[in-house]
This record gives sequence, structure tokens and C-alpha cells, in this order.
Amino acid sequence: TSFFDGLDTSETQLVVFNPPWLPMEGHTVIDKAMYYNADFFENFFAQAYEKLPANCLLSIVFSSFAIAADLSRQNPIEQELENQKRFTCMEKLCSPIQQKASPRKDWLSQIRMHEEAELWVLKKSSQ
Repeated sequence: TSFFDGLDTSETQLVVFNPPWLPMEGHTVIDKAMYYNADFFENFFAQAYEKLPANCLLSIVFSSFAIAADLSRQNPIEQELENQKRFTCMEKLCSPIQQKASPRKDWLSQIRMHEEAELWVLKKSSQ
């Protein structure tokens, strides 16, 4: 789907994006809140680059769960910054996930020990 169609973004100063953070195909509406397909981030960043004004900040809240769980090798935001160069990282903040260990779900506790919540602030690159 389109992220920005039908919106007047000409004077937008900030977009806050909390995308799904697991790389898998989602089938239901609830799935699509957690899972992203292979071209999800490419589509988002291409549309954001085309539709947002040059001075607009793009703030993305993300989780490193997929990497910590070995479901993915690279963060899709880092991949965008390294490969496409449409955006520049202005700031990146990380915070470890602090979740109480679960005796019944030790596998999840192990993943959560390595997971971080990330806040990315990006700005369009001047290419």
C-alpha cells in the first residue's frame, strides 16, 4: 500500500514511524502490525524520499528483536542508510529491553537479553 498517497506533506516537519519489526509475511491485519514483507522498507523509504520535504525529520521506533532472534542478518534501517543513501542518520538512540525473565519461556528471555529498542532520526540526504 501507499504510505503517503492522499496526504499533503509539503509542510510536514516530522514523521514518526513505528513499523513492524519481524521479517515474515503477514496474513491478517494483526499480523501486519508485527510482520513486514521483503519490500516493505524499500517501499516506505522510496515514498518518504519522494513525498517528504527536504527539512522534514523522519523518526523511526524499531526493535532489534529479529537480529537478536537470528531471524534477520541486518537491520532494514541500517540497510537503507548503507545501500540507498537517500537519508542521513542525524541521531540513533538505543536502550536495552529490560524484561523480567520468564521461567516458562527461557528461549524468549535469552533473546530479550540481546534486544534493544532503537530510535532513529533521519533526514533526507542532499544528493
